[in-house]
Amino acid sequence: MHRFGQDLLLWVGILGMAWLMGQSELGQRIDEVEHVSGWRGSVLIFTVFLLVMVAIALAAADRVRGKWLVTAGAVTYPLCLMHYVAGTTVINRLRDAMDARVLVVVVIGGFVLLSRVVQRLVERPVAGVLKRGLDTSFARLSECGAGGLSPFTGWAFSRTAVPGKFTCAYGC
Repeated sequence: MHRFGQDLLLWVGILGMAWLMGQSELGQRIDEVEHVSGWRGSVLIFTVFLLVMVAIALAAADRVRGKWLVTAGAVTYPLCLMHYVAGTTVINRLRDAMDARVLVVVVIGGFVLLSRVVQRLVERPVAGVLKRGLDTSFARLSECGAGGLSPFTGWAFSRTAVPGKFTCAYGC
């Protein structure tokens, strides 16, 4: 919506259907799988998240600035990887031991903190090693001439003098 503009298809067709389909999925998951919360609370949280995404799409959040956004963005990937299975496990084990509101705050805070630790101690060092390795690989490819990666095989190819013909250029 922010990039290409608003229209009825985006609002009703995509956002409205996502919200309706989310209600069905939430009800089924709570009844058959999760058993950790009520449907009303889940619908409220899901609706709030959709409204936040709408605000971002409509550029209402463009005024939000700060260095903390970089940290928040870096933490989202490890959080996304870890939160579901581990979070529901923790909630299932502790739901009878503490108040639900306290449990939610503790689980969210704990997983954000754990995600920050994973980002600093795992993701950041591994990213440096991967970047150096990929830079070396792409430098070798660029020495072989203008080319690219085949979408089918992943091998590097470069153009030959014959139009439409390619030769393997990796390791030349």
